[in-house]
Amino acid sequence: MGFLPSEDQRKSKERTQKPQNDRIDLLLLDNGKKIGLSFEEMNEMRVCDLLEMIEIDIGGGVQNRSAPPASQRDIDKLFA
Repeated sequence: MGFLPSEDQRKSKERTQKPQNDRIDLLLLDNGKKIGLSFEEMNEMRVCDLLEMIEIDIGGGVQNRSAPPASQRDIDKLFA
């Protein structure tokens, strides 16, 4: 009788697998360009500063709590 991994074991293995791209330097450059930085600007930054800017851009930074969330009417008005 053969051993078949359980569903939990397969999911655990999927979570612990290494990312497809292990070139963190290229990922940082790509993300820096996506947020509008030039290569010169990124060259003057520390890696931790670049990571923090990327984190802020994708929503991990300080949120504006005073602005109400956009409604469907607001979105329709934007695209009209």
